[in-house]
Amino acid sequence: MKIFYFTGKGNSLAVAKRLNGELVSIPQVMKEKNFIFEDEAIGIIFPLYCLNPPKMVREFLSKAKFQTEYLFAVATYGNLAGASMQELQKSVKPYGYQFKTDANRYRPFRYMRATYGAAG
Repeated sequence: MKIFYFTGKGNSLAVAKRLNGELVSIPQVMKEKNFIFEDEAIGIIFPLYCLNPPKMVREFLSKAKFQTEYLFAVATYGNLAGASMQELQKSVKPYGYQFKTDANRYRPFRYMRATYGAAG
């Protein structure tokens, strides 16, 4: 199984590692310009930015040619996923492929710890 991932803060990479596939960085693929991929299963993992995949992920999907029996997508997000996966399904249809499910989303547990100036 090939797992293509795009990560900003590391959440999408952490999810990709859990799937135990061959990890492939989308930014690296975009530099190499080889867009034909074959495997029994292929996954795309990315964060949502303003309810959408990042621009690089959308460009990757527009150029990639997947030869697989099982294509899936996982989007990581903070608070709201909206209809992002349904929109993703619509956007890839003109390229001749469709994800096996339109409901793959993963919400990682994230928190921010604020620290303020210490006395003394």
